[in-house]
Amino acid sequence: MHAYAIKAGFEADSTVGNAVITMYAKCGSIEDANQMFNGMNTRDCVSWNAIISAYALHGEGNRALSLFEDMKEEGFSPDETTLLAILQACSYTGLWETGLRLFNEMESKYGAQSGIEHIACMVDLLGQSENFSEPIDFINRSPFPDSPMLWRTSVNVCMLFGNLTFGKLAAKCLLELEPREAGSYILVSNMHARGGMFDDAAKVRTVMNDLKVNKKAGCSWIEVDNKFHYFVASDMGPPNSAEI
Repeated sequence: MHAYAIKAGFEADSTVGNAVITMYAKCGSIEDANQMFNGMNTRDCVSWNAIISAYALHGEGNRALSLFEDMKEEGFSPDETTLLAILQACSYTGLWETGLRLFNEMESKYGAQSGIEHIACMVDLLGQSENFSEPIDFINRSPFPDSPMLWRTSVNVCMLFGNLTFGKLAAKCLLELEPREAGSYILVSNMHARGGMFDDAAKVRTVMNDLKVNKKAGCSWIEVDNKFHYFVASDMGPPNSAEI
């Protein structure tokens, strides 16, 4: 499709170029995304957001921050999308102090409003500072104290950094908000198991079973001879599954 765009004379169109940058980034080729960006004759704010998001996606936070400064130097004003990409870059690379500073400057310096995605990034960042009371206080002070996504993020960061004290508080809030969501129970159970609290992990699974909350199995599939074949973990599948 990129080759067709070049042949058709559309590569110079910024909308097409921006889409190509995003496509390459999501396909794992940051070099091609960067080459496309550098070769654009006309860039707009979306172009900068696309390349900054590309580097954020690939965990290159410092490069994303460098592009953020370049964007401002070239006279473009960061918007909510830009700042979300930058906060994600800080989250992926553990730059929590930088992320906190940028979040605090969103409205005062850039005139951008924080949404739930920005708040979720900050919950993750504050958890990485290992001051685990901060993410919980931050959620309660935010405009979205009843958002399961924020509490799920808090549980996850507590699990990753091994703080079950605050993880349990976050888990309690999460399960109260999503009493029928299987993924939340599994996350809480995994948090306990990762912390070595296997009895508590089993209790969470028991509650889940008692409530008859089921999680659909994740699956993979492949198309062979115009027919789809589905596979789940430990599934032996049809007789010819090994061949497929």
